[in-house]
Amino acid sequence: MTKNEDSGDKQRAAEIAALPPHLRQIVNYIGMAYSNKEIVAASGLKPHTVNSYIKEALNLLGHRRGELLMEMVKLGLADGNVE
Repeated sequence: MTKNEDSGDKQRAAEIAALPPHLRQIVNYIGMAYSNKEIVAASGLKPHTVNSYIKEALNLLGHRRGELLMEMVKLGLADGNVE
């Protein structure tokens, strides 16, 4: 890993950690490869709310869902342990 890659990774991890708690929770579930239905069951939120939060988090982070999952795996955050 180059110095620039490491710097970018730290910045991306900080961006994820800086999300509001309700969006961080959703990103945690995405990082654990939960489906929307699984997120609804685990979080107790309504399906419309989960869909809305997912869209908001992805827009803020500039990723598609699969890209976000891969990014979280790369950053070591795919265990749902985003601080």
